[in-house]
This record gives sequence, structure tokens and C-alpha cells, in this order.
Amino acid sequence: MKFKKPTVIASTLLFVFTLSMFSPLALAVTTEETTTTIEDKTTLQDRQAEREAKKQEALEAAKEKAEAAREAAKEKSQEARKQACTNRKDALQARIDNAGSVATKLKSRFDTILLNVQDYVDENELNIENYDQKIAVILSAQGDAQEAISLLTDLSLIVDCEDVETLSQALRAYADAVVETRSALKTYKDALKELAQVVKEIAKANQEANQTSEETTTN
Repeated sequence: MKFKKPTVIASTLLFVFTLSMFSPLALAVTTEETTTTIEDKTTLQDRQAEREAKKQEALEAAKEKAEAAREAAKEKSQEARKQACTNRKDALQARIDNAGSVATKLKSRFDTILLNVQDYVDENELNIENYDQKIAVILSAQGDAQEAISLLTDLSLIVDCEDVETLSQALRAYADAVVETRSALKTYKDALKELAQVVKEIAKANQEANQTSEETTTN
């Protein structure tokens, strides 16, 4: 029985040590350490979240500032364009008003030339190859020119500098109409010029032939 005492003593000490680990004081220390660790982690997360929030606020503020700067620049540009439009308004309106009348007068001039050429051909009984086809081409070009002029004059553009953007779009449309009118008139002019050149050459050849015939008869 005496040899069992060390085992009993060791078991007793182990039991006492185990109880001491789970004593209220030991549990309190362990709980405090765990709480401190959790609080430290929570504080770190809060700081990170706060930094992210401040970063986001800074980005939003930068975006708002940039947008405000763009709007200010746009407004300034609009005012500058408006002022430039006002300075040129009368001259611009005069050019617009004259464009249709100038085109109409030019076409009228071409129409007169066409009638004179036709009268000359008929009166002198000139024999021109493909004359009817040439006249058909000219009349088609004449009709296209008249249509383009009508579209141009129908626009009736009034310069209003209060709405520069709308005016800019209208001016682009009007400029396109002017280009179309000029192109149509040029086509009309070129076809008419070609016929007039042919008539001139034939008339000259006939005149020379008549002159030679008269000289031969005289001699």
C-alpha cells in the first residue's frame, strides 16, 4: 500500500491543476483576452470601412467638381457662340435671303440661253446629230435645277441666335441645300454649254460653206 501513494499524490496534483485552469479567475482572464482580440479586429474593420467611405466621398466630390467644370465650360462656349452669332446675324441673314434669288436669276439666264439656241437652230435649219437627245438631257437638268431651287427657297431659314444649337443644325441643312442647288445648276449649265458649242461649230461650218459657194458662183 505504501507504493501507491505517489500515484495518488500525482493524480491529486493533476486534478488540482485542472481545477485551477477552470477557476473563475482563469476564465475571466481568458475571456478578457478574447474580448480584446475581437475588439481589436472590429476596430481595424471599422477603420478600413471609414477609409473606404472617405475614399468614395473624395471620388464623388471629384466627379461632381469635374462635371461642374464641364457645365461651366459648356455654358461659356454657348455664350461665346451666341455672341458670335449676334455679331454676324445681319450679314448671315442677308446671304441666306440672297441665295435663293441668286440661284433663281441664274437659272432664268440659262433658260433664256436655251430658248435662244433652240430658236437659232430652228430658224437656220441646222442639222445637229442627236439634237433631240441633247435637248432631252438639257430639259432634265433644267427640271433638277428648278427642284433644287424650290427646296432651297422653301427652307425660309430665319437666324435666331437665342438657340445656337438649333440654328447650327438648320444652317447645316441649308448649306447642304445650297450645295445641291449649285451642283444642279452646274449640270444644267454644262449640258447647255455643250449644245451651244455644237451649234456654234455647225453654224460656223455652214457659214464657211456658204461663203465658199458664193465665191465659186461669182468666179
